[in-house]
Amino acid sequence: EAQFTLSNITGYRITPRFDFSDSNEPCHDVTLLINGEKIYVNKGLLSCHSPVFKAMFYGEFIEKNMKEIEMKDIDHKEFVDLLNLIYPSGDKLTDANSKPLLKLADRFQIKMILDQAEQFLFHSTKLDVSSKLELSDQYRLVKLQDHCLDKLKTIKDIKNLKLTDGYK
Repeated sequence: EAQFTLSNITGYRITPRFDFSDSNEPCHDVTLLINGEKIYVNKGLLSCHSPVFKAMFYGEFIEKNMKEIEMKDIDHKEFVDLLNLIYPSGDKLTDANSKPLLKLADRFQIKMILDQAEQFLFHSTKLDVSSKLELSDQYRLVKLQDHCLDKLKTIKDIKNLKLTDGYK
């Protein structure tokens, strides 16, 4: 028989999850309305990451004094995914969410996510060179574009690229 006493226990840290649909969550000061659903967010945090949100919340726009702002042409789930990358939730880009989040990051000029997406796509094995090249051109991802162009070593590689759907 053995007997022992634990004086200090360490474990793993659980990453906080934010419920953007809960108005009782602390630290929100504006409501975004997306497809009829309310999302509670913090102006300051979004403004730190996005000059678009900074202009909207603190510039000379009507949204500056609004408590609820309707956002058009945005998918609710994709926007929540974007928020989970901005807020300290520990979420990461995936093959499933990288394209829509890249589009939103570009729309709101969120450099942090654009950089993350570029790195993710740089190492992704799910997309071919032509798809990556198309995204790099569309979203001005210079490092990714250079990486893709470096992959084109022969005339045959270039001819094959011309045969893809993404080639224009």
